[in-house]
Amino acid sequence: MYNNFKSEIIYQDTFTVSPFAETKDLLIYDQRLHSFLSPHLPSWQYKYALEAGEDLKEFSTATKIIEKLCEYWGTSSSRQSRIIVCGGGSIGDFAGFFASILKRGVQLVQIPSTWLAAIDSAHGGKTGLNIHKIKNQLGTFYPAHQVYLFKDLLFYQPEERAQDAFGECLKMMLMGPIAWDDVNRRVQSDLFSFLWDQLPSAIEKKYQIVLEDPYELTGKRKWLNLGHTFGHVLESVTGKGHGLCVLQGLRFSLGWSVRRGYCSSPYADAIENFIHRSRVPVWQGPDFKELLIHSQLEKLLQADKKSQSDREIDFVFIGGPENVFVQKVKISDVIEEVSRQGWIIS
Repeated sequence: MYNNFKSEIIYQDTFTVSPFAETKDLLIYDQRLHSFLSPHLPSWQYKYALEAGEDLKEFSTATKIIEKLCEYWGTSSSRQSRIIVCGGGSIGDFAGFFASILKRGVQLVQIPSTWLAAIDSAHGGKTGLNIHKIKNQLGTFYPAHQVYLFKDLLFYQPEERAQDAFGECLKMMLMGPIAWDDVNRRVQSDLFSFLWDQLPSAIEKKYQIVLEDPYELTGKRKWLNLGHTFGHVLESVTGKGHGLCVLQGLRFSLGWSVRRGYCSSPYADAIENFIHRSRVPVWQGPDFKELLIHSQLEKLLQADKKSQSDREIDFVFIGGPENVFVQKVKISDVIEEVSRQGWIIS
């Protein structure tokens, strides 16, 4: 359906329903947004609220909801119909997967309601469902036709949503030049405004990488997994937010990169200082070490979609300013580093 993977990006200050509410469109939205959306909901004939979270992405749960949606809207839709999804990453992943398989693909429009989705998951075309809490074991590549970014909707979110996006924002910043004095000043004064200002550059950097390797065939798109190998482990084990776990994964990668001599200590210190100035919560290994055991960690790493075998995985290291790179590492070496950084008990 799409000639490339770059969605049309529309920035607007105020939410409006006018581009979306056509007769045959289906709105899928996060039920937590009901108050914000209530003035606009009568414009949609077909609308369906969902409870966000990783449980929604569990295959057994998702298939039941898909069956209900097909009964509710599927017979009224055609391949020219649109699914409009307003929500965060889990809602977007689910609705994107549904759009990609319904009638072999109907048009998808994303309205990310969380900073995390606005910066990352609404772009690039990946959809994903989990199996037995292992992340994104099923999925498709299906880019949204359009992505609308509404400032008032994003600023409507609680501060925890902004904090949860910080890790993905920092990930994209590390792939380009950073003016440390400027970003340190801005992030310390207002995290919401900082993220809104960073959105265009973060999104553009992501598309630059995605368009070079849309189906993850050349390895370039694997750069976007920076922080995700260990981040996904923490997310599966702790149930904490994706972005907060990715931030921990970035710090894990940073520490390992310094120890291997890929990254200088002054550059690593500058990154850690920036994280500290953001006031986004971070954890140390001992805070959660009782949750990580050797056999569990090994199983999660082997099941990771970046795993090359049951013994090796692609890991993204930080080599310095504007320099990240992928290297195959032994899963046993990852476990050894997790233990060295204090996250494992046996």
